[in-house]
Amino acid sequence: MEARIIVAGGGPVGSALGLMLPGALVLDRARFPRDKPCGEGLLPSGARLLGDLGVDLGAQGFPALSGVRYRLPGVGSARADFAEGPGYGVRRTRFDQLLATRAGVEQGTRVLGVRQLPGGVEVETDRGRLRGAALVAA
Repeated sequence: MEARIIVAGGGPVGSALGLMLPGALVLDRARFPRDKPCGEGLLPSGARLLGDLGVDLGAQGFPALSGVRYRLPGVGSARADFAEGPGYGVRRTRFDQLLATRAGVEQGTRVLGVRQLPGGVEVETDRGRLRGAALVAA
């Protein structure tokens, strides 16, 4: 199979790249939804980028956040309001699934090896070989 760009990893960064790069093929060994530990928040810059890609987090029901606060028990806390638009609370199971679906991530595909070729790469997966102009590890 031929692809312009192959992206290994269909999490938020890999899926966003899949939305940004026409003809990209995004692979992930996991099947979505999956749960991963994270802060479960997206800053305004990330929300704007996704909005530019047609993913409106507010319309998807993710709660808007006006700022962030960090607390350390017995020490205190620090808080700041977002200056340019809202961030969003994003549950990773739902957020990853939404982006992976929009980006057409090939789920359950494990990358086994990579070989540099003149003018591109060959990626060995558990489903066969792929050729592309470049590989991005996300």
